[in-house]
Amino acid sequence: MNEIDTTVYKEAFAGFYAEGGAVWDIGKPQAPFLEIADTVQGSILDVGCGTGSVALFFAEKGHAVTGIDLVEKAIERAREKAAGKNLDVTFLVKDAFTLLDSDWRFPSIIDSGLFHVFADDYGGFVKEVEQKRCLYVKALEHVIEPGGTLYLMAAKEKPEGRAALAGYSLDALQNAFAEGWKFESIKEFVAEVTQESAQMYPDADWTTWFAVIKRKGLADGN
Repeated sequence: MNEIDTTVYKEAFAGFYAEGGAVWDIGKPQAPFLEIADTVQGSILDVGCGTGSVALFFAEKGHAVTGIDLVEKAIERAREKAAGKNLDVTFLVKDAFTLLDSDWRFPSIIDSGLFHVFADDYGGFVKEVEQKRCLYVKALEHVIEPGGTLYLMAAKEKPEGRAALAGYSLDALQNAFAEGWKFESIKEFVAEVTQESAQMYPDADWTTWFAVIKRKGLADGN
């Protein structure tokens, strides 16, 4: 696999966790994950798991869960939380792009806010971000079982001045998973954020996509 530079992401997210101000770190899953919890099957890979709130929720429901994140501080906190709950969850400091070379296979994958990182061009490097977005989807394809399900939360594109996070239009989101995937459902919801973030961005629009996306299997012609 070609080396993929994720330095800008690691430094940015490490900064959020060091300051204790990660907008998404609300200590529990977002509402749509609670709503679909009983439909999730088998072992779970939580990509970009942060401090582990979603992973721990599903572990408590009896799933074998592996959570990966680029930021060591986030994984440290996730492990501490798992130990405090006496839950056996595998948390690893791991770059999501390394999944391209992995022999892991999961029937269920959760992405609670990693994919929308690749909606931001980080200073004008649009082609580079598009490349990373495509490679990330390929990484998910590599580790999800045929017929497996991706549960994806990603920020919605918003008018200038209303967005605290970069996001996707509906077309852009669907186009990213156009080949070999099938959207079972997609909806908008208003994501919950930390109190500090709500105060910092009083005019922000936190409207977010939640999609259930099935990876087509051999019977589907994939």
